[in-house]
Amino acid sequence: MDELITFLRQWGQICILSLLAAATQMYLSGTKITFLHYFMSVLMAILAAYIAESLCLWLNLNSDLQTGVIAIAAYAAPHLLTGVNSLAKAISKNPKEFISIIFKHKS
Repeated sequence: MDELITFLRQWGQICILSLLAAATQMYLSGTKITFLHYFMSVLMAILAAYIAESLCLWLNLNSDLQTGVIAIAAYAAPHLLTGVNSLAKAISKNPKEFISIIFKHKS
């Protein structure tokens, strides 16, 4: 039961820090986007940092290199998500054209 309480406390702290980071980013940013967008960007950065750390541990990278890889992954994750979202929107507008482009360049 203590492990569950510790787990919930840690995730609660992450959510509170994410809310604070999203609010700060929204306040300092010049663009007008919904708060949920900022909050999801922060959560995406945290998730990317955990994945990057796991990858670094799996590859047995130097601790100095780990810091850089984790920072780059956390910084780039929201931007990559925006790019994937834009690509999905472009493909959904005309999927036949996208499929024909893939098969044309496949051979």
